[in-house]
Order: sequence, then C-alpha cells, then structure tokens
Amino acid sequence: PAAKHTTVTLNYHVKKSHKREKMSQTNNTGRWSTEEHSKFLKVVKHKGCNDWKKMAAHIGSRNHIQCRTHAQKYFKKLRKEPIKPDE
Repeated sequence: PAAKHTTVTLNYHVKKSHKREKMSQTNNTGRWSTEEHSKFLKVVKHKGCNDWKKMAAHIGSRNHIQCRTHAQKYFKKLRKEPIKPDE
C-alpha cells in the first residue's frame, strides 16, 4: 500500500519584542575607523559606559546599538590580552 502524506498548516503569530532602529545616512556599518574608536575611548575614559545614546551622539557616525556592541567586543578583547610587564 502507498504511504499517505498529510499536510498540516500551522498558523501562528510572531510578536516582535522590539522595533529595529532605522539606520540613517550618517550611520556607518562595518569596521570602526581610527577616528571613531578614538572618540569611543575618549567617552569611555571621561564619562564611562552608562548611556549608549549619549555616546552615539558624541561619536556622531554610529548608533547606540553599534556603540554598545563595540564596547562589549572591546572589553572582551581587553580581558583576553595578557598583561605586559613594564620594561
């Protein structure tokens, strides 16, 4: 006997938990430039990493999500690097 195939259609609604921020013309994508990273370090040194939107406003070419992600990767890299003794 031939096998019977049954098609089941599942209907479900996916609720989005957050809206994506639209990238404006001024936001860069990809690797951070030396200038952007220097601005990032300056903000971290003087103001800390408490307000991503203010950091993004200071940098000017990145949004708050990009600043947060850059900080996460930057500090993760710092934790991995061995401490070099003073010569």
